[in-house]
Amino acid sequence: MAIFTGKIIEAYFANSENDAVEVIYKDGNKAINHYLKVDYNAQDFKDLISEYSTDKIQESTAARNRNYARQLSDLVDSGIKKRKEITKQKISVEDFVNKILDFDPEDSECREIFFTLKVQLFETKKLKDSNDADYKARLRSAQNPIDLLAAYKRSDD
Repeated sequence: MAIFTGKIIEAYFANSENDAVEVIYKDGNKAINHYLKVDYNAQDFKDLISEYSTDKIQESTAARNRNYARQLSDLVDSGIKKRKEITKQKISVEDFVNKILDFDPEDSECREIFFTLKVQLFETKKLKDSNDADYKARLRSAQNPIDLLAAYKRSDD
């Protein structure tokens, strides 16, 4: 008789080759895990399948894998959602204008607005189509939003 006989909580394949089984059994108030090699000649494995069939082991494995996949998907979705919330922060027009006019390079929100402004300018058709390296260099080297916008405008003149 195996140490888990009559006390099995769950059993499932422990690897993708399905050649090992993890048996979780109750020992008093504790849940203990025990690994077995799939060996139809070994007494412990025979004891296991007499109490917990291979079909039931396969079902437990599939359910456990679905649960882990769902948990992983939820975790990834949560991370993506959180990231979107952080990157899609909205500020009022008044705050935006104040951050541009009273630019403080030490203020992370000001730096974020300035960086976003630069990125958006370089995504415009005007800059994508431009071959003027000096013009683009002036824009890249701008130290504040006003200088950036002034340099951007100067190319129209």
